Amino acid sequence: MKNIFKILSGAILMLAAFSSCKKGNINGDAKQLIEGSYITLEKTNNTNLDFSNPAATVSIDVKEYGSPVASVNIYVATGSNTFDPKGWKLIKNVPYSGDVTTLTVTTAELAAALAPDAVEPGNQYTLQNEVVTKDGRKFSNANTPTNFQSFP
Repeated sequence: MKNIFKILSGAILMLAAFSSCKKGNINGDAKQLIEGSYITLEKTNNTNLDFSNPAATVSIDVKEYGSPVASVNIYVATGSNTFDPKGWKLIKNVPYSGDVTTLTVTTAELAAALAPDAVEPGNQYTLQNEVVTKDGRKFSNANTPTNFQSFP
């Protein structure tokens, strides 16, 4: 009888311990709800590219949010659906460093990604970013809810 009492007491104590670890209302902390990672626009440096100058650049400053970011893949989106990764061509991978990281693409890098097609004056090119987290997961417009696709 003493053994049954000890087992029941132990089970009640374990149940109390587990229920005390249960999270309460997490609505106040939105970061807890994020399972992935993304970058936010901190500053636009230049969005116009001089097609005749291979060293000309476009660039933005970004900041990570969510899981820690290891790097950012920059793609040029081709075709009519810029959210479809099947039409993306990799320009380069940029290691993420510090609080804010600058993402820069040169005319020469864009031309290399689009080859054999040439960079043409007056064309608009859409660059897509793919965040690579330190644990190897990848996040982009292709696997992000549509309400995030409207973010800069």
